[in-house]
Amino acid sequence: MKKFIFILFQLILPVFVYGDDGMILSKDDAQNMFSMAKENWKQNVKNAKNAGATFPCPDKENLTLCIDTGIALMATVPEYLPKEIYPNAINVVIQYKTPNFLTEKQFENVVEQSKKEMSPEYHVDGIWGTLPEEKYTVVTFVITKASDKQIENRVIAYGDDGMQAWFTFKYDSEDIFTLSFAGSGDLRGVWIVKGRILSNENTLCLIKTEDPNKILQNLIKNFFVPKYGLSGSIDVDPNNTIGMVKGKISNTILYFFLSLAQDSKNTKAYLNTLGCNKKN
Repeated sequence: MKKFIFILFQLILPVFVYGDDGMILSKDDAQNMFSMAKENWKQNVKNAKNAGATFPCPDKENLTLCIDTGIALMATVPEYLPKEIYPNAINVVIQYKTPNFLTEKQFENVVEQSKKEMSPEYHVDGIWGTLPEEKYTVVTFVITKASDKQIENRVIAYGDDGMQAWFTFKYDSEDIFTLSFAGSGDLRGVWIVKGRILSNENTLCLIKTEDPNKILQNLIKNFFVPKYGLSGSIDVDPNNTIGMVKGKISNTILYFFLSLAQDSKNTKAYLNTLGCNKKN
């Protein structure tokens, strides 16, 4: 178990070095992680918890390893495709304890160097931001095998570039919805409409950030974070946007709601899960 913890810290601690030689992990470390079977990873997480080497965090299946590094809280969790025993992606989520510890520009430099170090065998994506109502920066690294990178083709249009945050999801030709998230303005929150056009008459659900019942906040805390982690990124067709950022959706709110769309059978089931049987 000590050997495993040492390997894990080799894997994730270099992220705090963001100078010319900084990188988040080596190809050998990535190979070790991707070669570890699911049950072995779960057992290692259990061992780390029993040894007191972790801190409590949302984790229903013993897949999330949460460690307090001193300067940050860090969660490492592999992702698995259905019926697969080896991970197809590794997520490392870091929430710093000190405000402005790592600037967005510094983080971008870390990600770019990591991409160079890990190519061509692995893809590295990075997400910099904060959770709603949170003060401290949260960064996420998503590492995938080049051969495992999959595009969510059911996202037929989207915008996720800091200026806009929305996507259109197509289950079939008769079952399409569009979701838009507004982080500011009079109607802050999540707006879901039938079809491709955002209009009041097409509204299926409106979840306001300022709702006194804190519906959105409770969904994030009690449903999305335990199920999908603190944040993530989903690969989409770069040709389906006219926005500045192409090929991925990484806005935290969009990631949560898109992940649920992927797991839902149709729009009706999607809305039922969100409690949107009636307009909120």
